[in-house]
Amino acid sequence: MTQEELFTYKDKKTIEQRVEIMIDVLTQHRVVPVNRFNFRLGWSDRPCRAIANASEGRIIATQKGYVLSSRATNEEFQEANGRIYSQGRAMLRRALKERSARHKAINGVK
Repeated sequence: MTQEELFTYKDKKTIEQRVEIMIDVLTQHRVVPVNRFNFRLGWSDRPCRAIANASEGRIIATQKGYVLSSRATNEEFQEANGRIYSQGRAMLRRALKERSARHKAINGVK
């Protein structure tokens, strides 16, 4: 499923337009939980994550909800950024293990 397919067929806005909408909402409210985006705009967790990802770091996901990185407390920013780093390291370890397993499999190494 593509990021665009995460949205209902009625919502024809581009991902860039959605980023601007999310930023507008977060400018009015410092922290917005995903259930409020779902209630107001029909955006569930996956689309919200895709929008935050497309924001080029302007929007971060905290334990309490989405926040503009410029308005996040130091603790919120460190928690969100630390989680991303941790996930990235875990994904890199997984990719290396997959590459090693494939190399062994196609080269007959046990």
